[in-house]
Amino acid sequence: MSHGSFITTVLTALREQAPAGSLCTCADSRPKNKHYPSYEYQLLYGLRYFAAYYLEYCHIVSEHLLPRLPKTQCDPLNVLSLGCGLCQDYYALAHSLTTAFIYRGYDAVAWKALEHLPEARENRSVHNIAVQDIPAGDLHAADLVWLPKSITDIDESGAGILRGFAQKLAKTHKRRVFLVVSYATADATEPARTDLTTIVHDTMIHAGFGCDDDPASACSFGGDGIGLRTYYPDFVYPNEWLKPCAENSKSECTDCDAKRSPILTTGRTRFSILEYTR
Repeated sequence: MSHGSFITTVLTALREQAPAGSLCTCADSRPKNKHYPSYEYQLLYGLRYFAAYYLEYCHIVSEHLLPRLPKTQCDPLNVLSLGCGLCQDYYALAHSLTTAFIYRGYDAVAWKALEHLPEARENRSVHNIAVQDIPAGDLHAADLVWLPKSITDIDESGAGILRGFAQKLAKTHKRRVFLVVSYATADATEPARTDLTTIVHDTMIHAGFGCDDDPASACSFGGDGIGLRTYYPDFVYPNEWLKPCAENSKSECTDCDAKRSPILTTGRTRFSILEYTR
């Protein structure tokens, strides 16, 4: 299945669960911890962000991560996703990674909307557990830890939680660990929160790991305003879905943010990949 066909399948499933007018109550909500428990917001989140984040993660895996993965030391690759949400990173790995992997997703919120997405293979498990409660054994088994747009959410969930996670991860017996951080930014001008990544980085270095990657640097694919179709020409966001609420002709809907278009360019893509070895 092509990237475009997969996205159409996902958006169709989410759209079928969001009849006209059902998203109005969460139209003004932004990706924040307090909004994620709302089923309606989960649907709106998927319609707005799933396509762009999935394609960004496909790019991260195929162009940046895959060339760096050891050929023989990680078979299967154990992946831990923190704040996994709708598991866009899982699908990107499944469609872009050429090696076997096991995926464990953790999220403090139960994403009911995930039930409507394509069924995953047996290599995926999703756990409704907060970061601070993840078993140490699961963290220590990870070859790759992915924070998919979630590092700010984790930091805002409580004082010391991000640092506590880093300290627990740093106790791993693994000799090589990859950290992938994809940042949520409002636009191309907003800086990525690499200061939060540096907290994890400094903890790993203090524990004896070495790293040649700069935690203060964030990569991007493409510039602001470049359409996702430039890189994935088979991706077409259905025109009739550009405004999630079909009742947008009503006068009371004039200023309703349910009409906001989804992300269709690369301007908000920021990510860091750090490889720790010892």
